[in-house]
Amino acid sequence: MELSRLKNNVTIVFQPIHDLVSGTGEILGFEALARGPDGPLYFPCNLFREAARERILDHVELLCFNLALKNFRILQHLGTSIFINFSPHTIVKHYPEIINRLKKFKGNAVIELIEYSITGKARGELLTALGYLHSAGFRIALDDMGNGDRDLGSICELPADIIKIDRKIIQGLTKNGNAQKYKIMLNTLVGLARNLKMIVIAEGIETEIQQNGVMEAGITMAQGFFLSMPKPAAFWANQLKDEKSNIKIAGER
Repeated sequence: MELSRLKNNVTIVFQPIHDLVSGTGEILGFEALARGPDGPLYFPCNLFREAARERILDHVELLCFNLALKNFRILQHLGTSIFINFSPHTIVKHYPEIINRLKKFKGNAVIELIEYSITGKARGELLTALGYLHSAGFRIALDDMGNGDRDLGSICELPADIIKIDRKIIQGLTKNGNAQKYKIMLNTLVGLARNLKMIVIAEGIETEIQQNGVMEAGITMAQGFFLSMPKPAAFWANQLKDEKSNIKIAGER
């Protein structure tokens, strides 16, 4: 994997995070998602897995981060939030650079932590780095909460403002014989987050039934193919230029 080649072949798309309560599908923010070069690396899981294998994960994440900010500029004037994914390693190693690059987005930037089941010295370093990010005015989201390798204790220990419920739980509401158990799990996570005064976002909604199940659990913010597909920033800028009244910043009620 050559970074010089990736610079010209990685693209960024944005998936809206919607307000389920308004009835109008208000957009609360956008998650920046990377798409690699055509071929095996196109899908993010393959791109970042290969980057980790070659020990250049932080470089690839920073490349995607910079591209995301560059593309997001045409949406920034609408007052929308940007959600950006980072691994713990990249945050620990590069948090000063991340803070510096996000200065213009203060109040509208959310750092999504894509992995947090780490222990020992690495966990302490992550706590320190996240503390600096939080103090600088950026919100922290714990991604994929409810996935098998995620540590529930992190909700209490990490300085997070938002949890994003993993798509496996959301899709388990309709695609699994244990739908009732998934519903109980969902309600448990929502109750925990509410007691800790955290915002909850449901990921991976693919059907109306799943959306209804999410709303029944009291979740008011969500994303997924049923609500909207990831598209380039220019697409959303064109769609929303006459709809500024339907834009709100995530966390503002």
